[in-house]
Amino acid sequence: MEPLHNELLSVYGKVILIDFLRYFIPAGTAFLLFWIFLKKGLTHRFIQSRWPRTSRLWFEFRYSMSTVLIFATIGLGVHLGNKHGYFHIYGDIQEYGWIYFFLSLVLMIGFHDTYFYWTHRWMHHPRIYKYVHKVHHMSTIPSPWAAYSFHPIEAVIQALVLPIILTFLPVHGLALFIFLTYMILRNVHGHLGFELFPKGFIKNKWFNWHTTTTHHNMHHHYFNCNYGLYFLWWDKWMKTNDERYEEQFQEVTSRKKTELAKYKVLILLLLSTVSAYGQSPEGKWMTFNETTGAPLSVISIYENAETQSWEGKIDSIILQSNQGENPICTNCPGDFKNKPVVGLPFLWSFSKSGNEWTGGKVLDPESGTVYSSKIWFEGPDELRVRGYGGPFDLFYRTQNWRRVEGSGISGLWETIDERYQMVKAHVRLQVKHDELVGTVEKLFLLPHEGNYPVCVECEGYLKDKPVVGLKFMYGFQENGGNWNNGPILDPANGTVYWAKFWMENDDTLMIRGYLGPFYRTQKWKRYKH
Repeated sequence: MEPLHNELLSVYGKVILIDFLRYFIPAGTAFLLFWIFLKKGLTHRFIQSRWPRTSRLWFEFRYSMSTVLIFATIGLGVHLGNKHGYFHIYGDIQEYGWIYFFLSLVLMIGFHDTYFYWTHRWMHHPRIYKYVHKVHHMSTIPSPWAAYSFHPIEAVIQALVLPIILTFLPVHGLALFIFLTYMILRNVHGHLGFELFPKGFIKNKWFNWHTTTTHHNMHHHYFNCNYGLYFLWWDKWMKTNDERYEEQFQEVTSRKKTELAKYKVLILLLLSTVSAYGQSPEGKWMTFNETTGAPLSVISIYENAETQSWEGKIDSIILQSNQGENPICTNCPGDFKNKPVVGLPFLWSFSKSGNEWTGGKVLDPESGTVYSSKIWFEGPDELRVRGYGGPFDLFYRTQNWRRVEGSGISGLWETIDERYQMVKAHVRLQVKHDELVGTVEKLFLLPHEGNYPVCVECEGYLKDKPVVGLKFMYGFQENGGNWNNGPILDPANGTVYWAKFWMENDDTLMIRGYLGPFYRTQKWKRYKH
């Protein structure tokens, strides 16, 4: 028994190494080549409007290491199955001939594409998603490292395709190697983030049935479309191919290098409309009595960086005379029982899914009931919160929450003319996709500046655009209280600065714009109606 035990450990170690290299070499090469060495020259081909945080890349790599172990375990099972005659991985081409060799490749790829599509659709079922597929969709801006970033259950599902194929199909060792190589290369390509195919690719009848990086990137961005792995057939047959796919592909492949290098993010903003999908629920919200419509409480919603989920707590409550000064949650279950209502973490475990936040729980402090819930935007400043209860969550109730103006960095701000020390503009800042976005809402013009100024000095798509309504900043990411690494356009001279924002206090915002080694700092004041 001991020699057999040692043999299995030896084989398992080799399979782990092989599968690690199968992942690490393609993913690492793609990351070094496109995300580091060629990044600057290919920025115009980067599909999304921002880069993922470094912590997200490490998240993908960590889960990929667990996937390596799971794939290797299934691989060891394949080795043992072949050894004991359950599978037939043969070595002599002449045993089945060259025609079968190539036919087996076509069958394996075709079956895998079908298997992937339908298991992928199944994993998006609301009852399944948060337990199986949510980990992979944490990468809303995927990188090559996301190719193996699966929850362990999903990793098992992905790996089972190989023993299923080998149960019914004899496969030559070289054909198996080609299939596994094709699999990982297409996987890395789908998560590359850069669109490499030429503009006419999806118009060519010989190639347009292949998926592109844009196709799968849209799945990570919109969630409920573009489920296919290698080909578009199943998505088209089942009407799950996003109708915006061709338009998105053409937009990405039509970008001009010189234009996008400087203005990419701003152009994308002007091409899009502000939608509920782009909003973030982060901030303070007012809740209301469902019967009377009277305000009940102010709550805060925020993203927990450790759990990668959205949570909420009660900041303050508007008390009636019979409720005392500091009510406690007498009906609440477990650890919540008899806790003060103010400060109570009553909302937890929500994750983003398309234009909704789902899979979470909401505690009603009055009744002590915990509801399975989902959240979505009804407008830029209004949230709908639906809680489900009863058998199989058949019943639900829906509340409307409204954003509290003047909370955090979101809201309306006054910019100050540095020369005349007077209000120059009202700009609205909003957090969308965890990024800070700014739009010019109103200008206070001097007589010589006319009535309807346009951005004369701007370049590219922004040239001669009206200043009012201009989305002049985008892409800022929060880090330690600062919002960093985004461009901000000065409409007066057309210059784009890289800038950072921080709040000096609740009503004062500091902005520092950099141009090379030089910078200038402005102070904005919160506008109060």
